[in-house]
Amino acid sequence: MDPFDKSSRSAEYTRLTFDVDADLSSLFNWNTKLLFTYITADFSAPGFDTNRVVVWDRIIRNERQAKLRLRRHHNKYAVRNFAQTFEGVEGANLTLHVNPVPYLGIMYDKPVLSIPFVIPRAPPVDKAKAKAKAKL
Repeated sequence: MDPFDKSSRSAEYTRLTFDVDADLSSLFNWNTKLLFTYITADFSAPGFDTNRVVVWDRIIRNERQAKLRLRRHHNKYAVRNFAQTFEGVEGANLTLHVNPVPYLGIMYDKPVLSIPFVIPRAPPVDKAKAKAKAKL
């Protein structure tokens, strides 16, 4: 089995492209060591009420790095459903989270922005053709 051949995968994966414009510099103060930022894709699927997948993350160590400007950026981590397919998934949300990491004190999660999006669906695969291709 070739893990890079789509026809031999047992699950559907999706690739996302997104833009981010965010100035998180105001979250820095005397007690902020760094900001752990990440984007999640949240969706519901038949048989699995809540799915949350981290698609991108970054550690921001100072105020200069806190001005995020990402253009046509792709997910860093695979987006897959536990049900092996995205069939029945109507929509989803992309959410930008920030975890300010303090020098002293409690760390907390701060969802900054959430936007809806549609999970792209691949065209149906002819299983007979895929099986014949896999044998080659």
